[in-house]
Amino acid sequence: MPSTVDLHTHSTLSDGTQRPRELVRKAAEAGVRTLALTDHDGTAGLDEARAAAEMHDLDLIPGIELSAEEGVHVLGYFIAYDGPGFQATLARLQQGREGRAQEIVARLESLGMPLEYARVKRIADGAVARPHVARAMLEAGYVGSFEEAFDRWLGMGKPAYVASEKLTAPQAIQMIVGAGGVASWAHPEWPDGPQRIRPTEETLRTLVGAGLGGIEVYYFEHAPETVERFLELARRYDLVPTGGSDYHGLEVRSVELGSVLVPEAAVDGLRERTARRPAA
Repeated sequence: MPSTVDLHTHSTLSDGTQRPRELVRKAAEAGVRTLALTDHDGTAGLDEARAAAEMHDLDLIPGIELSAEEGVHVLGYFIAYDGPGFQATLARLQQGREGRAQEIVARLESLGMPLEYARVKRIADGAVARPHVARAMLEAGYVGSFEEAFDRWLGMGKPAYVASEKLTAPQAIQMIVGAGGVASWAHPEWPDGPQRIRPTEETLRTLVGAGLGGIEVYYFEHAPETVERFLELARRYDLVPTGGSDYHGLEVRSVELGSVLVPEAAVDGLRERTARRPAA
């Protein structure tokens, strides 16, 4: 039975494969009733997603996913995303992504795999990310799959990998809290650094001290024992247990919308955490 809640999804406005309206439609068809669109370092898809959510009688939570220097990713929920300060920081991060993508394309050319950057931009439909470069590589016949593009060329430590400008994890959390949202640690064991990140007590205390309000307990890679361990951390540190599919589209990863069972209590917890926050 698919979950009625999915709090982690991506559209073409970051590194997904479907427009926000299509993602919302697919979520509704899958039985999802509460959806968060959490594109990387940007909110350009939220207005389109909100309009589609009204058409499909679906509750859309405005969200974002920010990548931090430490390898930590931070999800933000119920953000007031139109604030000028918030958008100015996002614009700076997006400019960094653009420069990174151009450097990746230049490195690929030096490796004998020239790509037209204009084509990569058209594929992206928004901010350019590595999956868009991977798709251009696939089109050009340089690789046979997304997985090959990352495993051989674009992944961390590979010949065409370029690091991007990031906030620190406390800065990312404070940015979300400053926009009236709730910050949750995304996929705490996801390998986005030299080693697999683990939610140690020290790391978690630092994030909680910066204003962390949740931790992603329910995730497609989490075994039952991992879920239980994260639930215990959530209880110990008074964090909302969040979760979702981390949907990017089946072309990127074989994970469907609503495929990760997320309790509706997660949404209630986020709403309660937002409501009890003092007004700015």
